[in-house]
Amino acid sequence: MLFHVNDNYGIFKSRLKRRDVNDLKRIVLILLIASSVILGLNTKFEDVGTAHQISVIEDKILLMEFSSETCGYCVKFMKEVFPDETVQKLLRSAYIFVEILPNDKKTTFLEKEYTNSQLFGAFGIRGTPTFIFWKGDKGITKLPGFVPSETFVKVLMYILRYMEENIQENFEEYMKKEDAFFGHPKIVTVSKEEGDFILKNDPNSTYVDKFPENLDVFKVYVTNDKELANSLKERGVYRVLLIQEE
Repeated sequence: MLFHVNDNYGIFKSRLKRRDVNDLKRIVLILLIASSVILGLNTKFEDVGTAHQISVIEDKILLMEFSSETCGYCVKFMKEVFPDETVQKLLRSAYIFVEILPNDKKTTFLEKEYTNSQLFGAFGIRGTPTFIFWKGDKGITKLPGFVPSETFVKVLMYILRYMEENIQENFEEYMKKEDAFFGHPKIVTVSKEEGDFILKNDPNSTYVDKFPENLDVFKVYVTNDKELANSLKERGVYRVLLIQEE
């Protein structure tokens, strides 16, 4: 059973604003040009079971988008919102994002097998796009419908602050403030098996045995070296996985 941040989904949808058509076309063109590079970050998963397992190991929030190939606003989200630079940074630092389409592809979620279509029913999805925020074995909240990138960024940051700092202010008040919160740098201790799983399945991860020449604080660094892990965290890397020696 999902619980709702402030028990009010309407606060998200109320921020949707009309844009001037010419400005919108210009913004979309810029995003489409940039997306060929940004989408190379591979922050979108297609199997919810794999995405969920990665989110648990990396101690991140699982963000599920229930989508449809015939949904105009789903296409709009993938063209305009998903490639946004700040959205991409947030997805890499603190979230694991998976797009779920209504089809017969099978997956295992919380030790139970589903088809993607069955997941729509299990989560009570009535329209697309619908975004479900999940952590571990519990739901956080639901965001139904499309919002522009600037609002989606604030949603991601608000939920992240809620989960990491337990902020109590409502979303309407939070929307009025400037913020640039990507989470707190964190070292997560993992087994060798978990580390291998991440390196195999998360394209945003890499193994290091020395300090990287070109540090990317949004990348997931996997290492056996505790001193190196601490150095990476001190330099602001949002997620470091330290393999526990057996």
